[in-house]
Amino acid sequence: MSSKNLDRNDCLNSHAEEIEQLLASVMDRHGCESAEAAEALACAVLVRGGARRYRVAQRWIADALEELASVEEELLEREAIEDLALREID
Repeated sequence: MSSKNLDRNDCLNSHAEEIEQLLASVMDRHGCESAEAAEALACAVLVRGGARRYRVAQRWIADALEELASVEEELLEREAIEDLALREID
C-alpha cells in the first residue's frame, strides 16, 4: 500500500466517529437516500483532501440540511393552509 493510501486511511479512521455522527443526523432528518449522499460526499472529500476539506464539507452539509429543514417546514405550513382551505370549502 502506498504512503498516500495510508495517509488517506489514517484520515478516514481518525474522522470515522464524526462521519458516523453526521450520517446518523442526516438519516434521522431525511432518510436513507440523503444519508447515502452525505456519506458519499464525506468520503469523497476525505479521500481527496483530508481533514481540512472534510470540515469545510461538514459545514456545507450542515448548511444544506438547515436550508432543507426550512424548506420542509415551509412546505408543511403550506400543506396545513391548503388542508384548512379545503375543510372550509367542504
